[in-house]
Amino acid sequence: MKLLFVEDEPESVEPIMELIREEGLAEENPPVKKFEEAVQAIRDIRPDVVILDLFEGIPSDQKNKGSGSLDFIWKEHFCPVIVYSAMPEETKDKEHPFIHRIKKGSGSENLLLKKLKEVEPQTEVLKDVERYVYETYSSAISEVAQYAFETCDGSEQRVDVLKRVARRRLAARADELSGTQDKLASWEQYIFPPISEEIRLGDILKEKTQNGNDAPEAFLIVLTPSCDLVRHNGKRKVDNVLASQCCSIAEGLKNAVNLGETIKKKNKNRIGSFLSQGHSNGIIPLPALKGRIPLMAANLRDLRLVPADTIVPPGPYETAKYIRIASLDSPFREMVSWAYLQVAGRPGLPDRDLAGWVEEIFEETAGKAENGK
Repeated sequence: MKLLFVEDEPESVEPIMELIREEGLAEENPPVKKFEEAVQAIRDIRPDVVILDLFEGIPSDQKNKGSGSLDFIWKEHFCPVIVYSAMPEETKDKEHPFIHRIKKGSGSENLLLKKLKEVEPQTEVLKDVERYVYETYSSAISEVAQYAFETCDGSEQRVDVLKRVARRRLAARADELSGTQDKLASWEQYIFPPISEEIRLGDILKEKTQNGNDAPEAFLIVLTPSCDLVRHNGKRKVDNVLASQCCSIAEGLKNAVNLGETIKKKNKNRIGSFLSQGHSNGIIPLPALKGRIPLMAANLRDLRLVPADTIVPPGPYETAKYIRIASLDSPFREMVSWAYLQVAGRPGLPDRDLAGWVEEIFEETAGKAENGK
């Protein structure tokens, strides 16, 4: 692993450096940089793990210098961070599975060594992801650059075209390659947090309440076409967003596949068929996103009109009534559009004796077959 220590007193980490050398955990002798050198060192070294101190100065006059480095890592070079400090709890506002905290003191060197061994597999996964992204990026650029230069006259136009086409091709290649991988977990259909600055069809909205209501009824899914929600010169084509009310998955199943009040083990095949189809009878099943979205369903026949300016982002948080929690990724977003089109585009029909019609069809087909006709 490539390790980087950010520490204002290099001599204080000599014991752990010795242990790292003995265990062969680092590719080379890990550099130790002071706080003011940290940003440039991270850019130059691109470490697999950063061991980060927080405070500079004597105990009576300490200043937290490490949080800035942690913010930089999160924005420009993501990697596991081990906060190794006398007061690691000062970073409690940054809870994340790739942030680890160890308090300096007697025996802390062995704890840090143990933690480095634990995160080593994580660094390999992150390096694989980074390689994949850069390889895909390189292929996308090489494939579109020649055409951009052949078809565009000025350098400014070439740059604009190259940016747009390369981004689209990069996204398309990533989507194409992802189809060859293992089965997706149900929650992978969400983009969390939403990437687009604009509201989009398939966005999951949550009612902003004081008590943090996480019931399915507090959620909506946007049905208005994305093209109507994009702002041009600061204005959208529509002022209100059409959204579908969500409900519990039990209620959704009852309406979608008529399972009744109690869902039994024998219903699993019918539930599986419903999930595979993606929607039925105006009901769309939506998976849980742990801690953010409950297991629920969207009812395309239960609609709401939500003022676009009351949704955050892009609106201000203070005046918001709804928060964009996540977006549905393609092709799940397109499935929502198609499902709603089937519901909204279906003409209203009077009640009919469908049971009698079924009997008529049965007699005409199965009945004749039984009589040998």
